[in-house]
Amino acid sequence: MDLYCIICGGCSWNKLSNFNYNDFIESCKEIAEKMKNDKNITDEKFLKNLEKYDNMSKYLDEHMFKKIQKNLEFMENITLLGQNGKVIKNATWFSGNSYDDPEEEVVYRSYDVYQNYYEKYADDDKNYIGSKLVHTYCWEYIKRKYKKELKYSDLDKHFVKFENINDKEEYENMLFPPLNIDYGEIKKYWNKYYGFLIWNIIIDKEYYLLQSPLTLIKEMKRMHKKSIRKTSRKTSRKTSRKTSRKTSRKNMKRMELIDNYYNKIVNRIDFIYKQIIKL
Repeated sequence: MDLYCIICGGCSWNKLSNFNYNDFIESCKEIAEKMKNDKNITDEKFLKNLEKYDNMSKYLDEHMFKKIQKNLEFMENITLLGQNGKVIKNATWFSGNSYDDPEEEVVYRSYDVYQNYYEKYADDDKNYIGSKLVHTYCWEYIKRKYKKELKYSDLDKHFVKFENINDKEEYENMLFPPLNIDYGEIKKYWNKYYGFLIWNIIIDKEYYLLQSPLTLIKEMKRMHKKSIRKTSRKTSRKTSRKTSRKTSRKNMKRMELIDNYYNKIVNRIDFIYKQIIKL
């Protein structure tokens, strides 16, 4: 099972990092073939797209593949919120669901990440500390916009608390979200078989779910300024009134598209964050 960022619900690693375009297309065909022969998999999120996995090149060209691959790099820059109150930037993966603090001098101490249930470690066990995972870019976005350095203690009210070990075992076999809050559109792409379904996002062309808020905000501002400069240059020329109106309408439409996309990603993250802290 993949780990997910508790702020955006996105995966904790770049699922395209080890592929070139042709290898990725072939891997999609292999997944489709495996799913067809696996009678234990009944998840409709997989089965409805098997034919599309087999023909992924129709939905994804090499240019878009490289762009998505680049956008996903932010997912591997991880921050951990430790039960001990510490915020660990640039955490390094150790094994399984465990990460290390790069500034920690103790060699055999690790931070263990669990999806959304509360895991209290014994006070005398100094080698393992429970934690929750966030993308560093998502954490920084919250810090910049809300002046809030999110910590483990801010999440307590959203954890599942177990009364006995059977409850825990049953829960671990289910598909579960990062926390008990509504993560919106992205929750359609969580799956217990293959984790984060990036293939379905590509097929649905919901690319905004694969970008960090900080990167997207920077890109949107750049496009916004570029559009303004382009409009300014064109309207300053001596053109006919008819041509001027046509250019103006075209640029206004472009600006609206930029703003809509900008708002889509920012509003999604804000919606999740406001649930976390219950503004």
